[in-house]
Order: sequence, then structure tokens, then C-alpha cells
Amino acid sequence: MSPRLAKKNQPELPQQRTQAGMVGFCPASGLAVTLMREDRCDALMCFKDDASAQALKIAPEWPLAKAAGSGERVNVENRWFNGFSDAFFRGRLPQVIVVTAQTPHRSEFFEEFADYFDKLAALGYLLTRPNPVDALTPCFVLSAEGRWFSAFQDRLALTLKNVTQLDASQRRQVQEKFVRGIFDLPLVDSSAAQIAALRVAGGSSASQLTIQSVLSDKGFAVSLETRSSRPVDRLEMESAMRLLVNRVTPAIARMSGAPAKLATRWRRQMLTSVVAIGCEKGLLKEGPDAQAFESLLSEAPTPPSALIACDHSALEAFAQWAQATKSPQAPLLFQELQQALSQAPSAASAEHAQRARPTPNQS
Repeated sequence: MSPRLAKKNQPELPQQRTQAGMVGFCPASGLAVTLMREDRCDALMCFKDDASAQALKIAPEWPLAKAAGSGERVNVENRWFNGFSDAFFRGRLPQVIVVTAQTPHRSEFFEEFADYFDKLAALGYLLTRPNPVDALTPCFVLSAEGRWFSAFQDRLALTLKNVTQLDASQRRQVQEKFVRGIFDLPLVDSSAAQIAALRVAGGSSASQLTIQSVLSDKGFAVSLETRSSRPVDRLEMESAMRLLVNRVTPAIARMSGAPAKLATRWRRQMLTSVVAIGCEKGLLKEGPDAQAFESLLSEAPTPPSALIACDHSALEAFAQWAQATKSPQAPLLFQELQQALSQAPSAASAEHAQRARPTPNQS
């Protein structure tokens, strides 16, 4: 058989690529479905064969977010995907994917992306020319609360070293597809109507501009974080500050039965402490920038009845900050909160208080 005929008989790779203008949310959630109903989300991105995917295989519908105030379920047939590979091979991989995975699901997200890239490599997609990275890799917005961008990038860099089809420049381009983003209200407390303003940092300028353009068309106001020379650290610390002031401290007060006067003092001291720590670390600037955090006290939030994973992550971060800060107020406040949490009626609360004890400073 002639080389020309042999080449002609070889099956050609399908021309899949990320779909311009398409937005996905990962993992599937009531918030994502509520945004989908408002035409602000095009795809629910499940982790391959997880509980959500298994349920959607049986009945392709999902309840709206609780904040929507309705028990309505939305039909998501042909709009949910059993992992990134499923979306890709069906020609529906979004150009931008907003990742809202909280602490328990972050490893699942990483493994989902690694599995997708393994499949691309095994099938020869990463050998296509010109450079396949842009066509095959969505822009990811890592938007969940917590400090995880640096650890995620370190893990991704190690994984990509094993992808021999990509050179060093291309591996760096993959990493630059991941951008840190923080919504102006915590995802755990917000309705779809409130999820509008997003600040981003990290990744490449091209990824940031793509995210700005695509999400703006879906009704999101996206801006670049420019108030610090370390914009990713600024976003992540600000996220932890919000949780500490508006969720963690009021929740501990509620769980421990603290009187209203003590709860108010704790919250004011928390605000003062985190702003002082932010200034010490060079992530906040003295003056108007720091004073802007006073808006956190504009109205008392409704405290949750229990702490969740992102709250414990913020409390653990505060334990480290309190140990390193020059201000004596933060360590004393942490000790008070830890004692109150350990004495709360829930045994689980005591367990998490133990987890949040100060550890050697790592920042």
C-alpha cells in the first residue's frame, strides 16, 4: 500500500475544541442550575460518574438553589456532562468553566482535569498543530473560598511534567489557563441574582481577557484585581476575611449561645484584627483601602447554624495569622473563639475546634 493511500485510510481526529462563548459551572449545583435558567450558564460539569452524574443519568433534572425560594426542578437534558471528556467529545466543552468546588471536592476537580488531559494525550490530540493548548483547554476560574491557588498550581505543574507531548512553553500555557476569581459575595451565602461581580487575578492576560469577555456576555461584571502587587494573595485573603467576619465569628457566637453583646464585640474585633493583619502582610493599604472593609459591618448577617468546610479553612488560616501578627488582639480573640467552639453543644464543633489550633506560620 502506498504511503499516500495509507495516510488516506487512517481515521482523522474529530475537530473538537472548546466552544466559544460557552460557560460551564463545575461541579453541578443548585446555584449553577438557577444561573442556567437565567441564561447565564450553559453547562453543568459533573465529575465523571460521581453521585450527581449518576442521578442525572436516571432523571436529567436538578433543583434550583435554596436561595431561589422554590422547590422547582429544572430539566437539564443535553446540558449536563459526565466529566470534561464527555463534553469535549460531544463538541460541547465550554470556553470558560467557573469552578465552585469547595474543600471536599477540590481533589475531584483536579483529578477530573488530569483524566481529561490523559485522554487527550493518549488519543494524539496534543500532537496536533498549530499549538493545541488554546483550542483544547478551557479557561478555568477557581472561584471557591479558601487559600488554594498556589497549591493547585504546584500540583498541576508536577502532573504536566509527565505529559511528554507538550514542551515547557506549552505546559506553562496550560497552567496560565487557570485564573483565581472571587465573587463579591461568598458563594455559600448568595443567590444567583447576587452572583454578578467577579474579580480575577493570576493566569495569563489572555485568559483574563477571555474570561472578562465571555462572562460579561452572560451578565457578570468581571474586573482585574489591581490593588496589590500580589493580587492572588489579596483575593484569597480577602475571601478569608469575609468568611471570618460575616460567617465564622457570628456562627460560633450562635453555636455557643454567646450573648448578643459578646457576639458583637467578637465580630468587631475580628474585623479590626484581619484588617491589621492584611496591612502587615502588605495585602491591604492603610487608609481608604483598609477603611473599605468597614462595609463588612454595614449590617449584621444571619449567622449559619454550623460551620462548613470553607469556614474551617478560614479559621485555620486565622490561627496561623494570629500566631504571626504583631497585634496582641488577634491571638486573644482566636483563643476566645476556640474555647467557645469547643464548648458548643455539637461534638463535631469540638472536633473542628481541635483541627483549627495554631500551627507554625507558613505564610
